[in-house]
Amino acid sequence: MARDPELIDLFAEVLGHFFDARRFGERVLGLLIDIERGRSGALFKVAGDKLALIVGRGIDQAGLERVEKLWVSCSASLAAGETFYTPDVQADPQLRDASDSAGPVACALIPVVRERTLLGLLYLDSMAADFGGRGDLDTFRKFAEIVTPAVVRAIEDDGASGTWERFLETNSLEEIERAKLILLLRRHSWNITHVSRLMGITRATLYQRLQRHGIEREKPQRLSLRRGPSTA
Repeated sequence: MARDPELIDLFAEVLGHFFDARRFGERVLGLLIDIERGRSGALFKVAGDKLALIVGRGIDQAGLERVEKLWVSCSASLAAGETFYTPDVQADPQLRDASDSAGPVACALIPVVRERTLLGLLYLDSMAADFGGRGDLDTFRKFAEIVTPAVVRAIEDDGASGTWERFLETNSLEEIERAKLILLLRRHSWNITHVSRLMGITRATLYQRLQRHGIEREKPQRLSLRRGPSTA
């Protein structure tokens, strides 16, 4: 049975009106992850040739990089409404990453197209070998068609969103990664070993990312202590 895009959009608009769209998106992602044996998921807004993360559930830096790679290599097919799916991430030449050996087994990137315009993307991954089978992809598409328009519309209509939310909405994944690296390094006093463990990557990979983003090590500021007048 064919789905009527206008009816889906109307349903999405109703959901966005009566519920907090972002929280609704997070709950739907959580539901999909639980039901479909997923590991993480995210919704992205498409703005020209850039992606903006708007809702995420359990997605890590490696997952964001995976989406960025797929966006660069598959943007034309995604814009045409074609879902990307691989049952074996490490066997896929465009996604294989030796530094992400603990990553997901399978992943899917589902586009939502309205009036020949790519509105957003739903990303899901899993450690389950049978992820994406038994009609899973069709289920993902149904949820994506309802949730993505509601969340994107809420973002566009919400002129009073917080500074951090506006940053996520208006910056590319590369810019978000750079800001995250600087934040973690400053918060943990540039302890490379500790930060690499937090991000689930090796020290060598972290150094490579610092070089790629042009991030130079900051010199710690030293406090100068003044002695008070002698009371002797």
